[in-house]
Amino acid sequence: MSRTPLPVCAFDGACDAETARVLARDAELLAAKRRGATYWRAIDGEPSCGLERLALELARFHVETLSLQDVAGVEWWVQTRGCDGSDGGGSILFHYDKDEVAYERLGVMRCPVLSTATYLRADAGSAPLAIFDPQFAALATPAVGKHVAFDGAALHGVPAELGALFHDEVSLGGRRVSLLANLWDREPVGAHAADGSLGLSDARAAPLLTRAPAAFDDGGGKRRLRLSNDVYRDATPPLPLAGRGDRDRSARQKRGARAGLLVFRM
Repeated sequence: MSRTPLPVCAFDGACDAETARVLARDAELLAAKRRGATYWRAIDGEPSCGLERLALELARFHVETLSLQDVAGVEWWVQTRGCDGSDGGGSILFHYDKDEVAYERLGVMRCPVLSTATYLRADAGSAPLAIFDPQFAALATPAVGKHVAFDGAALHGVPAELGALFHDEVSLGGRRVSLLANLWDREPVGAHAADGSLGLSDARAAPLLTRAPAAFDDGGGKRRLRLSNDVYRDATPPLPLAGRGDRDRSARQKRGARAGLLVFRM
């Protein structure tokens, strides 16, 4: 049975700079130890480390604000890429998030309810996240503390070539470090349980999530975008929407680049 796609959400300052710095260090450590591994925690579970705590806080935030039903938990992992062409050139090929083990072993295509990315480090030259659904395409530029969420069945990727659209220069030795956290209705087959043996920072008692977005209508009656930045509030419509044949496309794109999220109608 088909369902209505969930909204795109983007907001800055999901965690403060110091928290992002500590978690980025943890992410680099985890990537070096267990690159490619994913982890699972039930939505009502207790986090084992700071990365998992932020993933859980974000998951619970989306469950509440989007009134999501039957979310069993969050699958999370980290991505580390170089801005200067290292680590695979900084690109992530276009793909659908899915239960990878179920797909490989059984040919079953299961997607999460909601996919998210939170940037813990984003040096100059960090490539944007591109998201597609049948009605729109979006580009989200990385920034420390920025959080982006989108429907779990949406096609997405990180084309390194588009980094030049948003940066005049590339930081040599620069890094893009992300926490990926997907909400699922049941546990993916291949996810692991995180524990203290990972050697990561402790889950702090104080919440790590520092900001929550306000809701906006996209001008067509659909509550598709949830944003908190003043740049978005001042725009009418709240995001620069560029359509085919739009004479003001260039100006809208530049304004969207500064805001950190560009949305195009398909």
